Amino acid sequence: MTTKEFAIWGIPPNSKDEVLLREYLKSKDEAIDIMQTLVSEYRIKSARIQEIDFNQCPSILFKNKSNIN
Repeated sequence: MTTKEFAIWGIPPNSKDEVLLREYLKSKDEAIDIMQTLVSEYRIKSARIQEIDFNQCPSILFKNKSNIN
């Protein structure tokens, strides 16, 4: 069972708000490749990868300020 998933967030052209662009990615390498394509071909700004670790209690994510953007 996969215990981590990755999601890509970013700001599409002609938008001011960050949106979820891709989810359910199974590896960081896959997420990086897709993020690079989104930035170079689709002009996504401020793209970032969110790592979701299902082994970690969700409440811990919100208590740790470094996890909150």
